[in-house]
Amino acid sequence: MTFEEALYFELSSIPELNGNIYPIHAIEGEEGPFMTYYKDDVNYPINLNGPSNIVEGTYVLDILHPSYKEVQTLFKLVKDKIISFLGRQIGQNGPLIQMLSINNVRDLYEAELDYNRLNFNIQVKYKEV
Repeated sequence: MTFEEALYFELSSIPELNGNIYPIHAIEGEEGPFMTYYKDDVNYPINLNGPSNIVEGTYVLDILHPSYKEVQTLFKLVKDKIISFLGRQIGQNGPLIQMLSINNVRDLYEAELDYNRLNFNIQVKYKEV
């Protein structure tokens, strides 16, 4: 299971997101809340011993909901779930998470959709299986 598949699997266990978790962008016409994610930067370190199965990546996540208060509540649920990744294999036989951080948390407003959006990055270091 890839990191993205495992991330989707784990976030899908949050009932308040109603399964509305999408890579890159949400399906047009769907009702919120939504969560989107995409890979921003991934590195495969290679040292003198050659390639390793360690991956370092940055992923961008967005939570969208008409209510600012609900966006904040959803962020807490998502943040707690992501923090639970540390030191364990995520998904079903997915990568082992060795390091993570949550960065650049910011509140935004999408006027076209009349939705509040919370945008943040996660940086992870994981061992591919």
